[in-house]
Amino acid sequence: MAEPGDRLGGRCELIEVIGSGGMAVVWRARDTRLRRTVAVKILRPQFAGDAEFVERFESEARHAASLAHPNVAAVFDTGFDPGPDGGTRFIVMELIDGPSVAEVLHGGPLPVALALEIATAAARALAAAHRRGIVHRDVKP
Repeated sequence: MAEPGDRLGGRCELIEVIGSGGMAVVWRARDTRLRRTVAVKILRPQFAGDAEFVERFESEARHAASLAHPNVAAVFDTGFDPGPDGGTRFIVMELIDGPSVAEVLHGGPLPVALALEIATAAARALAAAHRRGIVHRDVKP
């Protein structure tokens, strides 16, 4: 299991967990070579040996990397770190700093104009993906 201070691919030093889903955990990390803060999505260890999950994870990275859109985080790199747990598969992405929509919604209802702005941005990103034949399958606030 990844921990703060671990370094993936010899260059991405993990700082803190910033999100998680059923298949992966997302970390704030420091790319020590390029000296920038990034997001690193790590495939959960229980899926690392499952060829279907590994392919789905790698496919996600390829699809996301094929999108160039202001509302989609850029994919910088993918990798496999052979570490002690049988290896770690990861995706290095642009870090979008700030609260998630879910976190913003915990503060109460949004003004209509802001809600429309957020929904429009999300819809534009999804439309860009759909134009390339990509279906997201896991949209959440």
